[in-house]
Amino acid sequence: MSPVKEPAYFSRSRVTSDIRRTVPYLQSEDAYLKLFAEATNKHKVVGESSTCYMRAEEDLEELKSFAGQPKIIAVVRDPVSLISSYFHYLRFQGWEPLSNLREAWAIQDERCAGRVISGTAHRPDSLAYRNVAQLGKQVQRLFRMFDHDDVLILLSDDFRNDTDNLCRNLQAFLGLTYMPHIEMPHSNAARAARVQFVDALMKRDSRILRHVKNSMKRLFNVQSFGIRRLIEDINSEPMQHSVDEDLRDEIRAYYWNDVELLGRMMGRNLLQHWGWEQPSSAVDLDRLRRTDTRL
Repeated sequence: MSPVKEPAYFSRSRVTSDIRRTVPYLQSEDAYLKLFAEATNKHKVVGESSTCYMRAEEDLEELKSFAGQPKIIAVVRDPVSLISSYFHYLRFQGWEPLSNLREAWAIQDERCAGRVISGTAHRPDSLAYRNVAQLGKQVQRLFRMFDHDDVLILLSDDFRNDTDNLCRNLQAFLGLTYMPHIEMPHSNAARAARVQFVDALMKRDSRILRHVKNSMKRLFNVQSFGIRRLIEDINSEPMQHSVDEDLRDEIRAYYWNDVELLGRMMGRNLLQHWGWEQPSSAVDLDRLRRTDTRL
């Protein structure tokens, strides 16, 4: 696997220009391929994990042109949990300028139309949470663009509840010899800053500071000095996140049809599995289920 977890090479057009200029693997195909330089003839599978490819047909078209018949594995989860988790993750990253999910959800019309205000987000479209969690339509697009035999859809809950069977299916899909008892530690859990002042200082949007930092990276030909990550690790602690009941019902109402679609394609009743109840009639379903033109 690529040592960079989400290189996002096929989504590079949506990465801000200052980041593209300083990150080698976003600048050319040869540089991207260097991420896999350690692969040998002993490796049957080579891959990477950029979830952002799911959100844009043009990314998948380029991937298809580049790789021919790639094996695609998509892991899906309850959209409410996904949006809440992603919001808090981007808050910790310093990309999300709003202080609570209710505010961010309220301006999704603007963000999904491409009007994102964030001076620090490397990928502004990541803040369009409504598009990010449109998993049914994303999976439908995968099945339309690629052979069904080359696409595997997994449920994130199964990593915890049915690990052995999930690993068996995954390895069979990749043509690998079955290896039981694979460790799957919980990583990338939601975190919050211990000392807000330190966190704000590290994530301050300073063009001068960014220019100096990017110039130093080019001078020493490195992708990162690791200083920010070290400080973040020291200055962070695990956090629990939840969504208030009214907002949860509103998000569920918006995704109801999409989750039904996803469930049909997976052969599972996901509405029942995730414990969704029919949304209240007080929720304006027509407004909430409006199709986003950017999908």
